[in-house]
Amino acid sequence: LMREGRYEEAFSLYRSLVEEHPAEDSFLLHLAWAYHDGGRLPEAMACFERLLERELRQDIFTGFAYDELVRIYKAEGLYERLISVCEKAVAAQPEDAGYLGDLLEASIKAGLLEKAVQCCLRMIEIDPAEADFYCRLGNVLILKGDWSGGEDAYKKAAEMDISAAGAIYYKLSESY
Repeated sequence: LMREGRYEEAFSLYRSLVEEHPAEDSFLLHLAWAYHDGGRLPEAMACFERLLERELRQDIFTGFAYDELVRIYKAEGLYERLISVCEKAVAAQPEDAGYLGDLLEASIKAGLLEKAVQCCLRMIEIDPAEADFYCRLGNVLILKGDWSGGEDAYKKAAEMDISAAGAIYYKLSESY
């Protein structure tokens, strides 16, 4: 049905499967993709949000629904929802700097620069030897108008990774 563009029929079939097998995530995932491909983005987001809630309750966080929601929310400019989803992932995986990086980017897009600084500081706590985290902190500080703090963060990154100092200072110039 999907290949033939018969979306309404596909929606109906997948909704029936979801109702008959509520614990089966694959049917809900197929329904989400059917809605997405059929141009019904609000319904697709609702399905992915339901899947995310299920993922968050599992011992192992797969992040599949999370990844889709992040992609959709970025594309649609839904930054409040993006931040909410990122915060949920960070709460579920507090030692994963990747999820903090997503929250950092979302915070910048939403103009929440103090939240972005806090994300950078937490990332540095998680891995203080990662020079890129200091570059990210430098970017945010420069966005906030703290030129000296931004330069200091980039300088720290360059000191940590001497072989990449040229590229790091180039990033600083791009931030300016």
